[in-house]
Amino acid sequence: EAVVAYAWGGEDAALLALFAASLFSLYSLVPQVLLGSGATFLNLSLLTSDFWAVLFGVTVLKERPSPLYFVAFSLTVGGLLVYHLQGEPTRVALRREGEGEGGQLLRPSLEGS
Repeated sequence: EAVVAYAWGGEDAALLALFAASLFSLYSLVPQVLLGSGATFLNLSLLTSDFWAVLFGVTVLKERPSPLYFVAFSLTVGGLLVYHLQGEPTRVALRREGEGEGGQLLRPSLEGS
């Protein structure tokens, strides 16, 4: 009932369209990140999304984050960099075994299954 009774305006429509575009971007980019870097990298990257909440709190709400936040954020970003530089463990093992041409991974084929 509250949604029906709400007086929708142009700003509301713009915010709703921006939200829809954000979701479209997320669902379009997640498969690319999964193929390129793996699920662990995606999950570590999503951990850094709290940065935007803190940025909003600092700029809009004039709050001051705990010093431990910066320690935790630095450790998360450091872990993300180390993981990305080292590569996904299964991918590194496949490259060392020479399973693909030129060190590339072989992708499983769905033909004949």
